[in-house]
Amino acid sequence: MLFDFVATLQRAAQQSTPSMSTIIQAVWLALVIILFVSVVTGRFTARKIDNIHNPTYAKAFLAVCLGSVGAIAACQDGVSGGTAFNGTIMVGVSERTFTFFAPDFSASAGDVPLLLVFHGGGSSAAGMQRISGFEAFARRDGFAIAYLDALFGNWAHGCDCTISDSLGVDDVGFATTLIDSLAAAFPIDTRRIYAAGLSQGGLFVHRLACEVPGRFAAIGSVVAPISEPMSARCTPTEPVAVLIAMGTLDPVIPYEGGGSGNRAVLGAQATAGRWVELNGCTAGPAIRDEPDGLNDETTMRRELWSDCAGGVEVALYTIEGGVHQWEVSGDRPTASFLLDFFLPRQRS
Repeated sequence: MLFDFVATLQRAAQQSTPSMSTIIQAVWLALVIILFVSVVTGRFTARKIDNIHNPTYAKAFLAVCLGSVGAIAACQDGVSGGTAFNGTIMVGVSERTFTFFAPDFSASAGDVPLLLVFHGGGSSAAGMQRISGFEAFARRDGFAIAYLDALFGNWAHGCDCTISDSLGVDDVGFATTLIDSLAAAFPIDTRRIYAAGLSQGGLFVHRLACEVPGRFAAIGSVVAPISEPMSARCTPTEPVAVLIAMGTLDPVIPYEGGGSGNRAVLGAQATAGRWVELNGCTAGPAIRDEPDGLNDETTMRRELWSDCAGGVEVALYTIEGGVHQWEVSGDRPTASFLLDFFLPRQRS
């Protein structure tokens, strides 16, 4: 094949004006070689759904991936009894990437919940997948996960202080488009969509709760309060359950908040108070010390506000001695207390 391509180029070079058929043949051979190299290097794979935003394509993929044992193996990238792939969708003029994981859909009695996960600044979907610990719980509890990639390594979380914010990147549109695309392709329960974010990803899930609360049954923000600019213009059209988890010794985003201008953030208590106000909560907080399972110099306290509009709740997990990391408490996996808050909840 490569020799044919070279010979075609030689014929074209010998002609003062190459014929159209020679040009077409050269182009065709070049495309075939590019496709061959892509297959060999793994860049083109059955697991990459480049057109998952197209419902017809997505349903066809679903039929292939779930149609037989052999097809499942081709689609799941080594996942036993489940589905996993790296995908892309178009949001406006931007191609956005994500990683999807779900246990065996056929084992579920009905539609399954979907969790969107947003990485911290400078990280990636793959990095978040490695550290989050969600997949063991997904196998046990039967829910799907989508890990989303930010453009330029950071999210447009509504502060007008990141590259993505400055360029007008539509990260909210990315999240909602992905929900619609995955729900068209897989048996997703759209009443049970959740969002969890770390650090800058946590700042961003506050924006989701402010701007598209009707798409989520709950959001969880880890080591990230709400930014002051986002708080000032947050006018959710309906209540949404919110969990905030922050460490008292966080050197990156202080528990008490701070900063100046567009980079200012509320503190943990003020963030919880803002969501209590926005959700119209009238009871609480009920305060509970979580079990101190390890001698790691951290302890965890939960404050829970209830009797909120729409039956939602607001929870603040304060980790005494906690720092700026996903596993903010050594006593309990972050995925565990997030999912305990998320999974019982659904939108009416």
